[in-house]
Amino acid sequence: MFGGDTLAGFRERLGAVLTGDLRLDRGLSRALAAEAADKIGLGGADALGAVRARLAEWDIDTQWAVVANDERARLIAERVEPYLRGPTLVLGCGDGAVGERLCEMDCPVLLCEREQACGTDRRRHAAPFFPYRGTVDGLPLCETVLVTPAAGSDEDPEALLAVAARTRARRVVLIDTLVEVGCSDEMHTLFQLFFGRCLGDECAAGRRERRTLEGWVSFAESLGRIATIERWDSAPGVPLPHGVFVIDLERSESQPRTPKTLPSRSLP
Repeated sequence: MFGGDTLAGFRERLGAVLTGDLRLDRGLSRALAAEAADKIGLGGADALGAVRARLAEWDIDTQWAVVANDERARLIAERVEPYLRGPTLVLGCGDGAVGERLCEMDCPVLLCEREQACGTDRRRHAAPFFPYRGTVDGLPLCETVLVTPAAGSDEDPEALLAVAARTRARRVVLIDTLVEVGCSDEMHTLFQLFFGRCLGDECAAGRRERRTLEGWVSFAESLGRIATIERWDSAPGVPLPHGVFVIDLERSESQPRTPKTLPSRSLP
């Protein structure tokens, strides 16, 4: 069961998405958000099936999935484009929405999942590809790696960053949701369950532990020099704080630097 503070925060954030992102009537949004929170308060995670059925009556589950996929991808692409340098590998690209937006902006990008980058999965993604000349140990040649688990991948970004460190890229741009004051672990857990059971995979914000802004800073510093940090209060369809970290990697001529392992919770 979830605590009262978590349910109150969930109700507020749910209503904000319904009103702001989906542009529903304010009164209807508040009523649906309160009803959803009440159902979860009484039945816990088992009540999410009933919540989904109620949202489906208004086609909200489908509308939300579209917003979280398309509008969030557009926002991410527009925000990160100034930080990309040269050919960019989009790692953990999910359905390719972020990469497609970058392609539309004439950014030279290659979309692939971790298995593709490691050479263990030869299936090409359906999204557009730009040609690459050669590989290093099976990894595409690129100047930047964009890690976007918040855009649709459930894989822990630490694993994706380990792959990024094996490329010859000199810059990594990471986006992930954050555990911050006012957004507890329990809040993340509830939204993770909500995304998975009520909205489907299109809105996957990850089914894993999250880190604080400070925790990601500590991890990023093990990779190289942090060039930029941004914090977003939310993204379309995902009312959770996001962090953007631009890291210039420290490279030697002979060996890429391997990131250290960081516990999921770096701060109390």
